[in-house]
Amino acid sequence: MISKIEENATFWPIFVQSILTNSKYLDYFPDHAFLQTPPERAFIEAILQLDYKQALQKLKPLMLPEYQRRLASKYANYKYNKKNRRSTFSINENTISRLSRLLTLHGLDNYNELIEYLTQPDNASQAILKDFSDENPTSGLSTQDAFKVFVKKLNSEQQSLITNTLKMVYIQACKDNKHNKNQSFEDMQNKMSQYLNELL
Repeated sequence: MISKIEENATFWPIFVQSILTNSKYLDYFPDHAFLQTPPERAFIEAILQLDYKQALQKLKPLMLPEYQRRLASKYANYKYNKKNRRSTFSINENTISRLSRLLTLHGLDNYNELIEYLTQPDNASQAILKDFSDENPTSGLSTQDAFKVFVKKLNSEQQSLITNTLKMVYIQACKDNKHNKNQSFEDMQNKMSQYLNELL
């Protein structure tokens, strides 16, 4: 059985590397996380290169307790997921609700089984999914994200046709709006809607 020291020797350096990107570093070590003047980033990075326990001991007198706990908690979750070969991702509540109904509909026990089932479709499952989609048309995605999903289902020629059509409508509406300087942005939107309605 692997000891905690061995586990940390394996997982801590990888975790540290993942939080040293510019966006994530500031999530873990914002200026207001420190008790006094924020140290230079190079100083914090040097501390993080130590082993897990040493790093936390060095950070303790520098940081507010809630940020120390957050770092430790995030690492604990990371280590647990890696040890158990688990990953986490965020989805909105509407989508979770739709997935829960699919679980029941297909008689599956968990989301792992559902994802495997959906990624290995057969004619029967396709028919069930179509019926489900017809009965549950409301998506939890924004209009823009729902459109991205729709376009991804099309072949490359169809995707190009959609893209070029939208560009054409936008450019034509801009031209019409430019020719009449008294028109508002709302007028331009109305023009775009008019052209799209003519196409559809």
